[in-house]
Amino acid sequence: MASVGLQKKLTAFSLALESEVMDGFRKSRNSAIQAILTLLTGDVAYFGNKRAAFRYVELCAQPSDPPSMSVLLSNGSAIVNDGENHNGNWYLIFGQDLSITVSASTSVSLDRYDILCIVPKLTGQGSIQREVVDAEGRVSLMTDQEYLADDFQLHIIKGQNGAAAPEITRVNAHTFTPPGMIPVALIKVRAGTDTIELADLTDLRETFTLRNYAGEASAHSDIAALNSNILVPNYPNQPFILLDADNATDIPYDSFYIDKSAGSPGTLKYRKGDGSVVSLG
Repeated sequence: MASVGLQKKLTAFSLALESEVMDGFRKSRNSAIQAILTLLTGDVAYFGNKRAAFRYVELCAQPSDPPSMSVLLSNGSAIVNDGENHNGNWYLIFGQDLSITVSASTSVSLDRYDILCIVPKLTGQGSIQREVVDAEGRVSLMTDQEYLADDFQLHIIKGQNGAAAPEITRVNAHTFTPPGMIPVALIKVRAGTDTIELADLTDLRETFTLRNYAGEASAHSDIAALNSNILVPNYPNQPFILLDADNATDIPYDSFYIDKSAGSPGTLKYRKGDGSVVSLG
Protein backbone atom coordinates (compact mmCIF):
# COMPACT_ATOMS: atom_id res chain seq x y z
CA MET A 1 0.00 0.00 0.00
CA ALA A 2 1.35 3.41 -0.93
CA SER A 3 1.98 5.80 1.92
CA VAL A 4 -0.19 8.90 2.23
CA GLY A 5 1.43 12.20 3.13
CA LEU A 6 -0.09 15.08 5.08
CA GLN A 7 -0.55 18.14 2.90
CA LYS A 8 -0.91 21.74 4.09
CA LYS A 9 -2.21 24.57 1.92
CA LEU A 10 -0.29 27.73 2.78
CA THR A 11 -1.05 31.18 1.48
CA ALA A 12 1.73 33.59 0.50
CA PHE A 13 3.88 34.58 3.46
CA SER A 14 2.31 31.95 5.72
CA LEU A 15 4.37 31.25 8.81
CA ALA A 16 5.38 27.60 9.20
CA LEU A 17 5.87 26.81 12.87
CA GLU A 18 9.13 25.19 13.87
CA SER A 19 7.22 22.34 15.46
CA GLU A 20 5.44 21.64 12.15
CA VAL A 21 8.74 21.58 10.25
CA MET A 22 10.37 19.28 12.81
CA ASP A 23 7.34 16.98 12.91
CA GLY A 24 7.39 16.72 9.14
CA PHE A 25 11.10 15.98 9.13
CA ARG A 26 10.78 13.28 11.80
CA LYS A 27 7.87 11.59 10.03
CA SER A 28 9.75 11.61 6.73
CA ARG A 29 12.88 10.21 8.35
CA ASN A 30 10.98 7.51 10.20
CA SER A 31 9.07 6.51 7.06
CA ALA A 32 12.35 6.25 5.16
CA ILE A 33 13.91 4.06 7.87
CA GLN A 34 10.91 1.75 7.96
CA ALA A 35 10.88 1.54 4.16
CA ILE A 36 14.56 0.59 4.08
CA LEU A 37 14.09 -2.00 6.82
CA THR A 38 11.16 -3.51 4.93
CA LEU A 39 13.28 -3.77 1.78
CA LEU A 40 16.08 -5.43 3.75
CA THR A 41 14.08 -7.75 5.96
CA GLY A 42 11.02 -8.44 3.83
CA ASP A 43 7.32 -7.75 4.09
CA VAL A 44 7.16 -7.39 7.86
CA ALA A 45 4.39 -5.02 8.81
CA TYR A 46 4.90 -5.81 12.50
CA PHE A 47 8.31 -4.17 12.41
CA GLY A 48 6.86 -0.75 13.22
CA ASN A 49 5.84 -2.11 16.62
CA LYS A 50 9.33 -3.16 17.55
CA ARG A 51 11.40 -1.59 20.26
CA ALA A 52 14.64 -2.47 18.50
CA ALA A 53 16.19 -4.47 15.70
CA PHE A 54 19.35 -6.34 16.69
CA ARG A 55 21.81 -8.31 14.64
CA TYR A 56 22.14 -11.91 15.77
CA VAL A 57 25.21 -11.68 18.02
CA GLU A 58 25.39 -7.95 18.75
CA LEU A 59 24.55 -6.32 22.11
CA CYS A 60 23.86 -9.77 23.54
CA ALA A 61 23.77 -10.19 27.34
CA GLN A 62 26.30 -12.57 28.84
CA PRO A 63 27.70 -13.31 32.31
CA SER A 64 31.02 -11.92 33.45
CA ASP A 65 34.11 -14.15 33.44
CA PRO A 66 34.66 -15.27 36.15
CA PRO A 67 30.96 -15.22 37.09
CA SER A 68 29.78 -12.49 39.44
CA MET A 69 26.62 -10.42 39.77
CA SER A 70 27.64 -8.44 36.66
CA VAL A 71 26.06 -8.84 33.22
CA LEU A 72 27.99 -7.79 30.12
CA LEU A 73 26.80 -6.70 26.69
CA SER A 74 28.74 -7.75 23.61
CA ASN A 75 29.91 -5.10 21.16
CA GLY A 76 27.45 -4.08 18.50
CA SER A 77 24.68 -1.80 17.33
CA ALA A 78 20.91 -1.73 16.96
CA ILE A 79 18.14 0.30 15.37
CA VAL A 80 15.69 1.35 18.08
CA ASN A 81 12.60 3.45 18.41
CA ASP A 82 11.40 5.55 21.32
CA GLY A 83 8.49 3.30 22.20
CA GLU A 84 5.80 4.98 20.09
CA ASN A 85 4.44 2.45 17.62
CA HIS A 86 4.89 3.52 13.99
CA ASN A 87 4.91 7.25 14.77
CA GLY A 88 7.93 7.28 17.06
CA ASN A 89 11.50 8.32 16.38
CA TRP A 90 14.12 5.84 15.17
CA TYR A 91 17.79 5.90 16.14
CA LEU A 92 20.94 3.94 15.50
CA ILE A 93 22.78 3.13 18.71
CA PHE A 94 26.09 1.38 19.25
CA GLY A 95 28.19 0.41 22.22
CA GLN A 96 31.01 -1.70 23.57
CA ASP A 97 32.40 -2.84 26.92
CA LEU A 98 29.09 -2.27 28.69
CA SER A 99 28.24 -3.93 32.00
CA ILE A 100 25.79 -3.58 34.85
CA THR A 101 25.64 -5.12 38.32
CA VAL A 102 22.50 -7.00 39.27
CA SER A 103 21.17 -6.52 42.79
CA ALA A 104 22.03 -9.55 44.88
CA SER A 105 19.28 -11.90 46.00
CA THR A 106 17.54 -10.81 49.19
CA SER A 107 15.91 -14.20 49.78
CA VAL A 108 17.38 -17.55 50.75
CA SER A 109 14.47 -19.51 49.24
CA LEU A 110 12.73 -17.38 46.57
CA ASP A 111 13.99 -16.69 43.04
CA ARG A 112 13.59 -13.30 41.34
CA TYR A 113 13.26 -12.35 37.66
CA ASP A 114 14.72 -9.05 36.44
CA ILE A 115 14.57 -7.55 32.94
CA LEU A 116 17.71 -5.96 31.52
CA CYS A 117 17.00 -3.01 29.20
CA ILE A 118 18.94 -0.50 27.16
CA VAL A 119 17.79 3.13 27.24
CA PRO A 120 18.88 5.49 24.42
CA LYS A 121 19.97 8.94 25.50
CA LEU A 122 20.46 12.13 23.50
CA THR A 123 24.02 13.31 23.11
CA GLY A 124 25.02 16.75 21.79
CA GLN A 125 26.86 16.49 18.49
CA GLY A 126 27.79 20.11 17.80
CA SER A 127 25.97 23.19 16.56
CA ILE A 128 24.95 24.84 13.33
CA GLN A 129 24.46 28.55 12.48
CA ARG A 130 21.73 29.71 10.12
CA GLU A 131 20.36 33.08 9.01
CA VAL A 132 16.97 34.09 10.32
CA VAL A 133 14.83 36.79 8.70
CA ASP A 134 12.16 38.44 10.86
CA ALA A 135 8.86 39.96 9.75
CA GLU A 136 10.50 43.31 9.04
CA GLY A 137 13.23 41.84 6.86
CA ARG A 138 16.06 42.07 9.37
CA VAL A 139 18.66 39.31 9.14
CA SER A 140 20.28 37.78 12.21
CA LEU A 141 22.21 34.63 13.05
CA MET A 142 20.83 31.84 15.24
CA THR A 143 22.80 28.92 16.65
CA ASP A 144 20.99 25.59 16.88
CA GLN A 145 22.26 22.53 18.73
CA GLU A 146 22.29 19.22 16.88
CA TYR A 147 21.47 16.04 18.79
CA LEU A 148 21.71 12.37 18.00
CA ALA A 149 20.80 9.32 20.06
CA ASP A 150 24.11 7.51 19.63
CA ASP A 151 24.58 6.47 23.21
CA PHE A 152 22.59 4.52 25.77
CA GLN A 153 22.68 3.31 29.33
CA LEU A 154 21.71 0.01 30.89
CA HIS A 155 18.75 -0.31 33.24
CA ILE A 156 17.33 -3.23 35.19
CA ILE A 157 13.64 -3.59 35.96
CA LYS A 158 13.75 -5.45 39.25
CA GLY A 159 11.25 -8.23 39.86
CA GLN A 160 9.73 -9.48 43.11
CA ASN A 161 10.99 -12.39 45.17
CA GLY A 162 8.89 -15.48 44.58
CA ALA A 163 7.02 -14.12 41.55
CA ALA A 164 6.49 -16.67 38.78
CA ALA A 165 8.72 -16.48 35.74
CA PRO A 166 7.03 -14.10 33.26
CA GLU A 167 5.77 -15.56 29.99
CA ILE A 168 8.07 -13.31 28.06
CA THR A 169 9.56 -13.90 24.61
CA ARG A 170 11.45 -11.88 22.02
CA VAL A 171 8.16 -11.09 20.31
CA ASN A 172 6.17 -9.81 23.31
CA ALA A 173 9.05 -8.48 25.46
CA HIS A 174 8.30 -4.86 24.57
CA THR A 175 4.93 -5.16 26.36
CA PHE A 176 6.74 -5.82 29.66
CA THR A 177 8.74 -2.55 29.63
CA PRO A 178 7.89 1.17 29.69
CA PRO A 179 8.21 3.17 26.44
CA GLY A 180 11.81 3.99 25.61
CA MET A 181 13.26 0.95 27.40
CA ILE A 182 14.38 -1.80 25.05
CA PRO A 183 14.40 -5.31 26.62
CA VAL A 184 17.63 -7.24 26.10
CA ALA A 185 17.51 -10.19 28.50
CA LEU A 186 15.54 -11.82 31.31
CA ILE A 187 17.76 -12.44 34.32
CA LYS A 188 16.94 -15.17 36.82
CA VAL A 189 18.37 -14.16 40.19
CA ARG A 190 18.54 -17.44 42.05
CA ALA A 191 17.74 -17.49 45.76
CA GLY A 192 20.80 -16.80 47.88
CA THR A 193 23.06 -16.56 44.82
CA ASP A 194 26.13 -14.39 44.42
CA THR A 195 26.67 -15.09 40.70
CA ILE A 196 24.81 -14.81 37.39
CA GLU A 197 25.42 -17.83 35.15
CA LEU A 198 24.76 -18.26 31.44
CA ALA A 199 21.74 -20.47 32.22
CA ASP A 200 20.22 -17.56 34.17
CA LEU A 201 19.99 -15.36 31.06
CA THR A 202 17.17 -15.55 28.50
CA ASP A 203 17.77 -13.56 25.31
CA LEU A 204 14.96 -11.07 24.59
CA ARG A 205 16.52 -9.16 21.70
CA GLU A 206 14.38 -8.89 18.59
CA THR A 207 16.80 -10.04 15.91
CA PHE A 208 16.41 -9.60 12.19
CA THR A 209 18.02 -11.13 9.13
CA LEU A 210 18.36 -9.85 5.59
CA ARG A 211 15.60 -10.69 3.17
CA ASN A 212 16.33 -13.77 1.09
CA TYR A 213 13.08 -14.54 -0.70
CA ALA A 214 12.51 -13.62 -4.31
CA GLY A 215 9.26 -11.78 -4.96
CA GLU A 216 6.51 -11.80 -2.36
CA ALA A 217 7.89 -12.64 1.08
CA SER A 218 4.71 -12.31 3.14
CA ALA A 219 4.12 -16.07 3.08
CA HIS A 220 7.15 -16.53 5.30
CA SER A 221 7.40 -13.26 7.22
CA ASP A 222 5.20 -14.47 10.07
CA ILE A 223 7.76 -17.16 10.85
CA ALA A 224 10.38 -14.59 11.75
CA ALA A 225 7.80 -12.53 13.62
CA LEU A 226 6.20 -15.22 15.73
CA ASN A 227 8.86 -17.85 16.18
CA SER A 228 12.11 -16.77 17.80
CA ASN A 229 13.48 -20.33 17.65
CA ILE A 230 13.79 -20.39 13.85
CA LEU A 231 16.69 -18.58 12.20
CA VAL A 232 15.67 -17.48 8.71
CA PRO A 233 18.29 -18.13 5.98
CA ASN A 234 20.54 -15.26 4.99
CA TYR A 235 20.64 -16.20 1.31
CA PRO A 236 18.67 -18.40 -1.11
CA ASN A 237 18.99 -22.19 -0.73
CA GLN A 238 20.54 -21.95 2.72
CA PRO A 239 18.71 -24.20 5.22
CA PHE A 240 16.62 -22.87 8.04
CA ILE A 241 18.09 -23.41 11.50
CA LEU A 242 15.68 -24.84 14.07
CA LEU A 243 16.69 -24.35 17.69
CA ASP A 244 13.59 -25.97 19.22
CA ALA A 245 12.10 -29.16 17.81
CA ASP A 246 8.66 -28.25 19.18
CA ASN A 247 8.33 -25.64 16.43
CA ALA A 248 9.26 -27.88 13.48
CA THR A 249 5.74 -27.48 12.06
CA ASP A 250 6.44 -23.78 11.45
CA ILE A 251 9.19 -24.56 8.95
CA PRO A 252 7.80 -23.92 5.42
CA TYR A 253 6.93 -26.95 3.32
CA ASP A 254 9.60 -28.33 0.97
CA SER A 255 12.43 -26.91 3.05
CA PHE A 256 15.75 -28.19 4.30
CA TYR A 257 16.58 -27.26 7.87
CA ILE A 258 19.15 -27.99 10.53
CA ASP A 259 17.67 -29.21 13.81
CA LYS A 260 19.97 -28.00 16.62
CA SER A 261 17.61 -28.79 19.49
CA ALA A 262 20.01 -31.53 20.62
CA GLY A 263 23.03 -29.25 20.32
CA SER A 264 25.64 -28.50 17.66
CA PRO A 265 26.32 -29.29 14.87
CA GLY A 266 22.72 -30.46 14.53
CA THR A 267 20.92 -32.83 12.17
CA LEU A 268 19.98 -32.02 8.58
CA LYS A 269 16.28 -32.64 7.99
CA TYR A 270 13.74 -32.05 5.23
CA ARG A 271 10.08 -31.09 5.63
CA LYS A 272 8.00 -32.44 2.74
CA GLY A 273 4.88 -30.92 1.25
CA ASP A 274 2.62 -33.22 3.24
CA GLY A 275 4.11 -31.90 6.50
CA SER A 276 6.17 -34.98 7.31
CA VAL A 277 9.82 -34.64 8.27
CA VAL A 278 12.69 -36.80 7.01
CA SER A 279 16.04 -36.95 8.77
CA LEU A 280 19.00 -36.84 6.38
CA GLY A 281 21.80 -37.29 8.87
